[in-house]
Amino acid sequence: MTTQDQDTFVFETSLSAISGFLLSNIREQMGVNQREIAKIFDMTHVTYGSMERGETAINTDFIYMLCTLVGIKFSDYFSLIDDIIFELENKDSCLVTDNIKINIIPSSEILKITSDPEYKEVEFSKEKKHNLIIGESFLFFLGSENKAKISDLSKIRLTKEQIKEMVNLKSDDIEIDQSNNVGTVQLGEGVLGFNTTTGLTTASVVAGAAIAGPVGWVGLAGFGLYKAYKKVKEDKKNKS
Repeated sequence: MTTQDQDTFVFETSLSAISGFLLSNIREQMGVNQREIAKIFDMTHVTYGSMERGETAINTDFIYMLCTLVGIKFSDYFSLIDDIIFELENKDSCLVTDNIKINIIPSSEILKITSDPEYKEVEFSKEKKHNLIIGESFLFFLGSENKAKISDLSKIRLTKEQIKEMVNLKSDDIEIDQSNNVGTVQLGEGVLGFNTTTGLTTASVVAGAAIAGPVGWVGLAGFGLYKAYKKVKEDKKNKS
């Protein structure tokens, strides 16, 4: 049931829905659309879209590579999710109505609810069996402090030329020495080195900053790490 009693308005959301909302904000701040970011991370538009809608749990490897790409600390990402959950679970009113309760449900339940023919994504109503908080509807429930954190997540904004280069960069462009987990990626006129286990070293950052590549070392370092990770997975799959 949507309500516990006649006076309490019950809403539902999930960890994947919260993470999907953050993901959509990061993407918009990067200046890319869903199709572009799906291509950057070698996934289908449908798969990526389901992640933003909270219908699919987001893999932590993907979150790590995205955070590295846009300059977000991995721990800060999950710390923000904790802050959002704490606010939602302790909220008793919102812009929609007073006397509310917000339940955090399993991520798998979101897809079941939205796939139900009876579910309609319209305005919140006590007559609905489920009132889901997903996507932009989070803005009705979050306070100014968390909204401010969300509005300043990505540290980079990509141009169309940068997006094109990132989409065209293939895992075959990554060179990895399996014996010491060291990789290099050709960027513009230079080469950026990284460790596939621990990430960038200080020397790599300094060297990367000097590369006259069209994207710049911050974005491409994270992208290179992701592609290196993907290449390792491809190699393991081919050997099995």
